[in-house]
Amino acid sequence: MSSGAMSIETAEGMRPMLVRAHLAGGVALDAQWGTALDGLLASVVWAARKGQLHDRGIATSPLADTPDPQDMPLPLARCRTPEGDWHWAATCALPEGVVGDGTEVRYWTGRLDLRHAEQVASDVPMHLYTHQGRWRNRIMPLIITTCRSVTWRAVGDADVVRELLETVAAIGKKRSQGEGQVLRWEVQALSDVSVWEAAHLHADGTLGRPTPPGCLSAPAGRPPHGGLGRAGIRPPYQHPSRQRELMLPPPLSGLTDEG
Repeated sequence: MSSGAMSIETAEGMRPMLVRAHLAGGVALDAQWGTALDGLLASVVWAARKGQLHDRGIATSPLADTPDPQDMPLPLARCRTPEGDWHWAATCALPEGVVGDGTEVRYWTGRLDLRHAEQVASDVPMHLYTHQGRWRNRIMPLIITTCRSVTWRAVGDADVVRELLETVAAIGKKRSQGEGQVLRWEVQALSDVSVWEAAHLHADGTLGRPTPPGCLSAPAGRPPHGGLGRAGIRPPYQHPSRQRELMLPPPLSGLTDEG
């Protein structure tokens, strides 16, 4: 699909789709507009590739030491601007089945294990102060979005996307502490949604991902959004090489009760 402003590059078998993660007890979203589907898929592909390299004795460099990270091969279409920049045709997570007011504050703790410190360190100070400084104990709040599931829209190969996601047991922050557990994944075709809509918009019609202005129509026809700001255009989203001035999704502050 193409227009005067942008084009969406698809391969055989790529169609608009809806991805749904059924959750055990909500999710701690890692950004104000939710976890990106392309970032989730890229992390799965990179984890598998890194494991294969390490098995062969090949070291991998930390992301911070990589000036221009390689793009992972994802089963998604690409949306390309006239300037040649591009992003994956997939949105960020949108909560559905919101319970109550949509949020719950939980807490996580971090405490220094003195016995473990003595075992792993060659020299331990006589006094380790846990009320201040580097080794202080922590009790930190964690905001949970209380919802039964989250959804993404995308354009891609549904079978390959489903296969990759089956290996993902949890999403969002504090996964190792039991947050964001996924009960099951669901991937289904969207026959009544255009390729452009599936690549850019949530089901409620709002902008669903950080998007180059060139991907959107004239201002009068733009979907509801969160304004222009600095953000990553594609994974790895936090890397300096991925930062652009983009139209941002609206924050997930308009969650409504189920009633």
